[in-house]
Amino acid sequence: MRFVSVILVGISLAVGLAVGFAFAANLEKGYAAYEKKDYETALQEFKPLAEQGDVAAQYVLGTMHYHGDGIPQDYGEAFKWFSLAAKQGDVAAQYNLGNLYHNGQGTPKDYKNAFKWYSLAAKQGYSDAQYNLGIMHYNGQ
Repeated sequence: MRFVSVILVGISLAVGLAVGFAFAANLEKGYAAYEKKDYETALQEFKPLAEQGDVAAQYVLGTMHYHGDGIPQDYGEAFKWFSLAAKQGDVAAQYNLGNLYHNGQGTPKDYKNAFKWYSLAAKQGYSDAQYNLGIMHYNGQ
């Protein structure tokens, strides 16, 4: 019985590693496509990963929607994907989410939430967030 358990654990580990490698390969394929401005392929690679909770893919989807890279510009979708990545601790997503709140893009203007997300990014050393906090303070926001 113990031998069967060891085999099952080994099989589970092998399957998990194979899935992990496939996951990483799709992320790398997405990055390569994005760099070549092949946004259709990038979107095909990143979207399933983002939906599965991959923070890097969520951030890139937020960026694609924010800038309109190969898709219509949509601040609401950018807000959605940056929010998911920011809640997982992605510092650039936290900064961008702060910007969306600060500028009222994809969400109503909300200085309290802008301050919250800028602060989280600033505490991690993100200098643009630190700068924006200073601007908010200077402007009395």
